Amino acid sequence: MTTIDPDSPRGPLDDLDLQILREVRWLWESVDPMPGDLLDRVRFAVELEDSDVEVVRITERREVAGVRGDVRSRLITFAGDTLDFMVNVQARGDGTLRVDGWLSPPAEHPVEVRTSDGRFRTRSNGEGRFVLDRVPCGLVQFVIRPMDRTSAVSTPTMTL
Repeated sequence: MTTIDPDSPRGPLDDLDLQILREVRWLWESVDPMPGDLLDRVRFAVELEDSDVEVVRITERREVAGVRGDVRSRLITFAGDTLDFMVNVQARGDGTLRVDGWLSPPAEHPVEVRTSDGRFRTRSNGEGRFVLDRVPCGLVQFVIRPMDRTSAVSTPTMTL
């Protein structure tokens, strides 16, 4: 059995140590507090039940002005090892979004948008195009399940 010398840096914490740790915690909570929705974001990201998932990366994000009026949309491009895709996200004005997407290489695949309000599913057509309407604004994650594979392709969780 080994004993710890109370005078060594590895000794037990005393009241001064605990006070210093409380002040360090207060400092970080004051200067850089944890976002209020961090736990929800972590739970949301971990919920994806597939352990074999290819996570694509965002390669481009642009704001696009509408043709008529001041309607704006966001064009987001994702790139992965086996699948690339692009989505055009347009706010509907009622707290929901219309999502138009294109997969490359084009094929028919199940497409899912995970939100904090639930899952919205559709299927891309033979040209790789898909549409989801009335997707709630907020945290989202796109999940494509290519028909020729057992693993899914997923985006990082993001706020739309």
